Amino acid sequence: MNATTDHLNNQTAFQRFLDVYSQRLRKLIIFCGAGASKEAGLPDWDGLVQAVRQDLNQPLYATSSFANKIQKFDLEEDFWIKLSIAREIFGENYTNIIQSILDKETIWTVRRRCLS
Repeated sequence: MNATTDHLNNQTAFQRFLDVYSQRLRKLIIFCGAGASKEAGLPDWDGLVQAVRQDLNQPLYATSSFANKIQKFDLEEDFWIKLSIAREIFGENYTNIIQSILDKETIWTVRRRCLS
């Protein structure tokens, strides 16, 4: 447990919220701010973009055919546009690469912490 989780678990209203919705819906989606995902070990935008950039260093993408797009990625300041460029480069591998960065196990850890 961490300070954020301990704080939430000690909140009566939050516990009531979890109890009611988990019993009635059986499927619960919690929308929370960026701080909660960072606490769970997920990368922030900068961390995600840095991890994507590291994947662009793989030999498969270090060819002259991708050089212009990688340079465009490096010069771009907007994270959304950077990730769009990465999607063009990675093609059908894009989703798998992003999923591996986000690590599904970390997402399940957040879910278990919130529901325990």
